[in-house]
Amino acid sequence: MGTADRYRVFAEVEAAGSSAIYERTAHAVAGDRTVIGLLDALPPAKRQPNLLFAAIRFLGGPVGDPVETLNFIQDSWSDFSAVMSVRSTQTNEPARTVVFLPIVTAVAGPVALIEVGASAGLCLFPDRYRIRYGGEPAVGPTESPVTIEVEVHGAVPMPRRKMEVVRRIGIDLHPLDARIDEDLAWLSACIWPEHTERQGRLLAAAHVAAQEPPEMIEGDLVDTIDDVLADVPTDVTPVVFHSAVLNYLPPHRRVAFAERIAAHPPTLWISNEGPGVIESLSTTLVPPATAPSRAYFVVGIGGAEAVGISDPHGRWLMWQA
Repeated sequence: MGTADRYRVFAEVEAAGSSAIYERTAHAVAGDRTVIGLLDALPPAKRQPNLLFAAIRFLGGPVGDPVETLNFIQDSWSDFSAVMSVRSTQTNEPARTVVFLPIVTAVAGPVALIEVGASAGLCLFPDRYRIRYGGEPAVGPTESPVTIEVEVHGAVPMPRRKMEVVRRIGIDLHPLDARIDEDLAWLSACIWPEHTERQGRLLAAAHVAAQEPPEMIEGDLVDTIDDVLADVPTDVTPVVFHSAVLNYLPPHRRVAFAERIAAHPPTLWISNEGPGVIESLSTTLVPPATAPSRAYFVVGIGGAEAVGISDPHGRWLMWQA
């Protein structure tokens, strides 16, 4: 679709009900020929709404009034193009761990957590966060500075055992380090304006990661996954997971990624992607009535079985019957 339509869809599907500011701003961008022209001069992968909006916040621009925002974009476009050319959307929401934890804790024995598109690797610590699934007792360390509440629907399998994590590996084209002020500022800019709770959680998760920094590998996820998996000891189960990552790859690269994982049979592959991103995963589930927006991810195992759907930022989780 064209750039203007892309922003309209973002406003109506992703932002509506979740961020009134971004909903208004996306509609305003879609209707401004000058800004659309500036965006169209960028490579297609750099025109996405989340990247533009993160750049606004990173550059200290106004986000409340769409008119002021559009003027800021036009007046500061050289700064925008510089930021957007080297940055990418790197939403590193620790609450997405609520999707992976119930599946990983069912694995017997030690595991190596491998996140592709890991950003700063804050989702590599599901066992270090305090998580409450609905009305169930919270799981995870009582002393954790990160607390996550998730609304559950359906028979979500509750985590009943402690994981033995022997390695935490993140793969990203441009890995971030939450201990570096500029990287932390970019992670913060990727959070939507009204989501103040997420800002606090980001800082707390950055503190957790700083105590035991994950192994971060710079590279393409398709080209690096073979070597990473081959380096995992045979008595350890590799767990590959990701959220909203494969949608940035062309279809043939998604297929290549699936084939690489399939070449390492012990691997547990957990995906958390938008509908249709992995064609082999389908579900009739729809977001609960309490969901703030219509956007959701499909939770899949092995690229073959859809087990549920989730909120893009980890606020709710619905399990397949």
